[in-house]
Amino acid sequence: MRRARLGRAIAATALATAGVLAGGPPGGAASVVVTTVDELANALLQPDTDEVVFGSDITLDCNVGGFNRPREMPPVVLDGAGFTLSDTCDQPRTPIYLSSPVEVRALAIVTATVEGPFVDALEGDLRLDGVDLTVRGTSTAIQLGGGSTITDTDVHLEGLGTTAFSTYGAPGPIVVERTTITGDGSAIEGIAGGEPDGLIVRDTAVAVTGVGISTQLPLTVERSSIRAGFGAVRARSDTLISDSTLVADGALVPDGDLQYLGPALWMLEGAAVLQHSTALTLVTAPDEVRPTLQHDRGVGATIEVHASVLSAPGHRVCQAVDRPTSTGYNVTSDDTCRAIDDPTDRVVADAGLAPFDPDAGRADPQGDGPLVDAVPADVCRTRLDQLSRPRPSGAACDVGAIELQVPTPPTTDPTDVTDPTDPGSTAPPATPVVGPARFTG
Repeated sequence: MRRARLGRAIAATALATAGVLAGGPPGGAASVVVTTVDELANALLQPDTDEVVFGSDITLDCNVGGFNRPREMPPVVLDGAGFTLSDTCDQPRTPIYLSSPVEVRALAIVTATVEGPFVDALEGDLRLDGVDLTVRGTSTAIQLGGGSTITDTDVHLEGLGTTAFSTYGAPGPIVVERTTITGDGSAIEGIAGGEPDGLIVRDTAVAVTGVGISTQLPLTVERSSIRAGFGAVRARSDTLISDSTLVADGALVPDGDLQYLGPALWMLEGAAVLQHSTALTLVTAPDEVRPTLQHDRGVGATIEVHASVLSAPGHRVCQAVDRPTSTGYNVTSDDTCRAIDDPTDRVVADAGLAPFDPDAGRADPQGDGPLVDAVPADVCRTRLDQLSRPRPSGAACDVGAIELQVPTPPTTDPTDVTDPTDPGSTAPPATPVVGPARFTG
């Protein structure tokens, strides 16, 4: 983002100059450039401003009052132009309230809010696109209402008490897509109350020391990697997880205290379906830890597993009671999941996974292992794997989140009319068409 800073600043200066030459007051312009705190606050309060463009970095301190975009205002775009909005105040407060639709683009945000949040957008839909968010302090960075979307955003958590996003408020789904959340803290929390229709996490990577996703909303996770110390997913409502990798990672637990290591999937209430996914517990110490999957049957929670890998080398995949049920074609590393007993299920100590790659957020099946081509195509429930590659690749689907890709056989160019018996023929040779290589390690 910083690489584009100079060009963005030149463009913002040109836009500001154009506004001055046009003779219109900044607050009444359709598009206005801001370089100070006061200009930003004033622009957000103007009903006929439809775009606010940063012309420089802007810093909020404890002397700055709250910003507000009232409910009756029309939608507005907040274009960061590669600049930074930072908050240096470490006192309890919420400096920004957004009650009408706001889209934030290309902005770096650094917040140190304690007992915040930094942005309260519970009453209106907030859209973050291409934002770089750094969260310090001990609070939630952004509270999201229904209808909000987070896309192509990078979040960096720098404190155990920090949370990137909490969900609550207005009706409509909340979507987090193509986003990365890493560091010391928790990624997404869905608190009780409000009216959002559900939380959708898609094509997203999470690696945090706290909880990956903890929600009371209906949850859908697709083609994502959720890796956390305190547990990858905790849910209290119906949940669908497809083509994703969930990891309870002991290496991420603060101070190595494994009593806090959570399950990869913990259903506290509601019904979960885990399909074409990989759930792992990664712990090298012999300490007793929570199972990879856990659900509280006493309150009606259930987990159904289909075509998935469940692995906890040296530890338990399932707890002694409240075991998940199977719809077939699963591979587990031990026999603690006795309810996963479809004739097509297998217990294999070595599930045939390559070592988990924390940078890629996945563990690939090995080419000659028990996961490959183990699920008949007619019972495959999804058509893309975690990397959005075709499923199946070949005659059958692989078990787990990753589908190994079979090379496409070379094809002959039908226009090639070269006569091999004619030495004078000049027609060019056929060009083979080859697909992606099959990963084998």
